[in-house]
Amino acid sequence: MATGLKWRLAAAPTAGSTRIETGLRPAGSGHREASRPCSSVHTGTLCGEATTNIVTMYRSDTSGGTDGRLVNTGGAMRSIDYDTEQHQDYARGRALTQQQLQVWISAFAEVLPERRPLVGLDVGSGTGRFTPALAGAFGPVTGVEPSVRMREIAQTQPQHPGVRYLAGTAEDMPVPSDSADYALMFLSWHHVQDKVRAAQELTRVLRPGGRLLLRANFSDHHPRPWWLGHFPRGYEVDASLFQPLHEVIEMFTSIGWRVASFGTVTEPSSGTCGDMLERLRLRTLSFFAQLSPDDLEVGFRRLEQAVAADPDAPSPVFAEPLLTLELR
Repeated sequence: MATGLKWRLAAAPTAGSTRIETGLRPAGSGHREASRPCSSVHTGTLCGEATTNIVTMYRSDTSGGTDGRLVNTGGAMRSIDYDTEQHQDYARGRALTQQQLQVWISAFAEVLPERRPLVGLDVGSGTGRFTPALAGAFGPVTGVEPSVRMREIAQTQPQHPGVRYLAGTAEDMPVPSDSADYALMFLSWHHVQDKVRAAQELTRVLRPGGRLLLRANFSDHHPRPWWLGHFPRGYEVDASLFQPLHEVIEMFTSIGWRVASFGTVTEPSSGTCGDMLERLRLRTLSFFAQLSPDDLEVGFRRLEQAVAADPDAPSPVFAEPLLTLELR
């Protein structure tokens, strides 16, 4: 296993394996994953030069280049109250297959220290999609989640003895200082209202050398799911919810963090295009809350027409960013 600070050169492609490729591609480069059945998801090759550039750029101490003030910037989105919206359908709409879950756990293992156990935080744990699997793979985990309803659903799922769920937010976590070895934020960073405070709180709760696994989208390094383009201004609207990558990195490096790695993970297909359409109809993605009723109607009509041509086709896969930061 590679250490958390290095990416291992991939082996020859094998069917059903994890794809982790490092390196940055500028927005608009046209890169996207080709449509393919989930049985042919391959291990990627490394984009070594690009990766070296981004990691080296931010490994140096950049705090001297600012006046020490952090500013909340980046994407703006309509706030979602999960106690009144989405909680009933979230677990079903965002469910992961066992194969998909294992791909993510393997990707996290690549960027975490090899020692076990590790004490983890699942920040924005929602309905507990990852929390029990994190505990099984790495050690005890605390899921921190502000929504009462989402925590209640998480607690009805099969439990792991190393898991507990607490009320809290990224800005205010009810755990001691220097108490965790890593924190996972899986598609929760864009929900954080005060990102500066959250970065400072993550600095408080993690031990020196702790890792933040930030599975977030970035306005300039944004996945392009196959269905998104069917909605009016779909890519533009979705990208507007997120900060550019450099803003996130600078926010953390200015208070004592460094970039350990940046890469992408391609999870196996979620099933057929017809299956994916049924899940999208549940509207458990933040994107849908940003659209007008007219745009929703137009988008779903276009998507239904496209899927009707071949509903049993495998849902195409795409690469998803994973930024790992290390607390000095």
